[in-house]
Order: sequence, then structure tokens, then C-alpha cells
Amino acid sequence: MDSSAKSITAIRLDSLSLGDRLLPNGLAHRHSGWEPNPYFLRPALGDCELSRDISEAYERIRAEVNSYRLGGVHFVRHTFMGSELLPINLEQGELIYGPGIGWADSYLEYYMGEMGATADTESVWQVPRVSAETISGPALIVGMPGASVFGHWLLDIIPALHRFRRHANPGGYTLVAGSNIPWLHHFLKLMDFNPRELHLVSPTGAISADYAVKPDLPKHGFGLFIPAVREGLLDFRGRCFRYQHMKGEIVPSPERIFLSRNKWGSRMHREIQNVQKLFEAKGYTVVYPEDHPIERMTHIMRKARIIVGEDGSALHNAIFAPPGCAIAIIENRDFRNFWHMGLAEAFRQFTFYLATYYLSPAFASPAEEGVRQISRAVGDV
Repeated sequence: MDSSAKSITAIRLDSLSLGDRLLPNGLAHRHSGWEPNPYFLRPALGDCELSRDISEAYERIRAEVNSYRLGGVHFVRHTFMGSELLPINLEQGELIYGPGIGWADSYLEYYMGEMGATADTESVWQVPRVSAETISGPALIVGMPGASVFGHWLLDIIPALHRFRRHANPGGYTLVAGSNIPWLHHFLKLMDFNPRELHLVSPTGAISADYAVKPDLPKHGFGLFIPAVREGLLDFRGRCFRYQHMKGEIVPSPERIFLSRNKWGSRMHREIQNVQKLFEAKGYTVVYPEDHPIERMTHIMRKARIIVGEDGSALHNAIFAPPGCAIAIIENRDFRNFWHMGLAEAFRQFTFYLATYYLSPAFASPAEEGVRQISRAVGDV
């Protein structure tokens, strides 16, 4: 980027305000006929207030997800900046963000700062001019905050690519993604998703395209219950399972699993390591998702009856578990998302939360108390 800057107005698009940006053959669907899963949320462990808070919040925002589309959003003469591929129309001085294209509001300020932009007002930014490589022919944009996180692909990218392929031939598009996605080629192979070519963009790079499409499905966790998401994930799960079966590898499938993120950075209190050890002592199998290719996870999780883990993307692997599986989520005190509840509803599993304070020093033996609470909730005593 050079030292000059351009004034850009940020335009927020929600899922209902896309207007003519929606592909002509994108179909609007209501989910009013979709029957909710009444078992997806069990009471939080020993904490009625937390249970009520989480369930009421989920039901409130779930009701706001009143439509979705199949297909994608199209962009004419846009530049896509950074590995997250934020769309900017330099000619008109507009950047597009918001849930309508998978860009949650909370990420915009962070990524604008990463690009060296400065804010004049809440919606007007001074964006450094960028030297962008031009893509010839239609481009398929696969980028958003979280696209470089392995577990987020199961939520954000896989269902979107599946739906896109239902109405368009990927072979007519150049797939554009961030350069920081080492599993990209493997996932595309598993999906049998074959674009004309691949183009990878670095965190400081950019591309321009006369015409581009961004696959369109809600990024929001509370929208994951919709049938279109479930359909895409079931298709991917089946492909992974068959691929693993063809490998002929013998993989254990334990009934009780502790999904750990201790190897690559826990967000939680230091007591989480003690909690993991105690569950291991009770016979739970500790699984580190990053140690396994995604197709192996389908076999590891396929017989799970209870899955315990921190709130976060490691638990997205629960989509490989069977209906009726109990997902015990150790709550993160810094944030609360609804991804796990949305996925559990879609896959007929159920969730419950362990309040973070069970892991605090206020308890004489906090880790043991956490284990007892989870064990009591699932009848695993």
C-alpha cells in the first residue's frame, strides 16, 4: 500500500438488505416451517440463572433469522483486501460489511486497523490505496473473518460452497482465498469442488475483479439450524467418512470424549488442564483435533455419547457425532456464542453449559466440582 489514502464509506448489509446485490437466481426462503429441536438445550449445570439467560438469548435472536438465501452475493468492479477479502468499491468509495456477507460488525474495526486505515467517523474511513492484482473472468470469493481458522470452515465455508454448487458450475470461476489456509486444497479435494483455478491473497495483498460472487449463507451461529446448512454439512460428513473408509485405517471411536485445545492455546482459566486430567482419569478419551485430518475425525466421533470441551471451534467437530449426543460446553467468561446450540439443534443433539465459576479458586476443589456437575447432568456417575 502506498502513503496516499482514499475516503471510504462503510455500508452495513444484513441478510435482508442486499437488494440487487443478490444473484438473480438466489432464492429467498423462510424457515417458519422448520420445526425446532426441543431438546437442544439442557439446563446449565447447577445454575438455573445461566440456563435461563442462555436459552432466552438464543430463542430471541433465533427468531430474528427469518430468511436466508441460496446462492451468493455478486460484486461488480470491486477490490477485495487482505486474506479476509473485505470488499471495497474504490470507484464509488464504498466498502461492504455486515452479516449479509459474513462480516460480523465486531470485526470491521479490527481489520481496518490491520490494513492501516483510520476512522474519520463511525462509518467513514481513510483507506490506504492498494496495488491489486486483477482476476480475469468470474471470481468466487472465499474469505471472511475466521476463514483462516480450521474449525470455522465447518460453519462458514463448507455449507456455503455446497449451496453455491447447487446452482453454479465451480469450473467457471477462479476461487480466491487467503494464503493462510493450509487445508484449503485438501478440503476442496474432499468436497470434489473443482474451480477453474485458485488464487491466494496474502494478509497485506488485494485482488480486483470485474465480476465476483461470494457464497451466501449466515455466518451467525444462531442461523446454523437452517436446513441448508445441515444439508451441506451432512454432504461433507458423508464424503469425509467414505474417504476415511477407503484409507483402510483402523480408528477407535470412543463413547466419551474430551475435545482439548490445550496444545494450541486454551482461552480458559488454568484449571482447565486439571479438568482435562480428571476427565481422562474417569475414562474419557482426550482428542486434539489438530492432530487428525478431518476425515479421521468422522470415525473418531461417530459413536460419541458425551463430548466435553471449551466453548470454541474445536467443538464444531460435534457435527460428526450421532443424534442424541450430549455436548457439554465449558463456558468462556469473555464471550458467549450460539454456534454450538445452532449445530446441536440441526443435528438433533443437545447442549448444556458449565459455568466458568466452577473452575475458579472460589471452590476448594474447582476442577473436581466441574467434573461432578457434568457427570450428574449426563447421568455419567
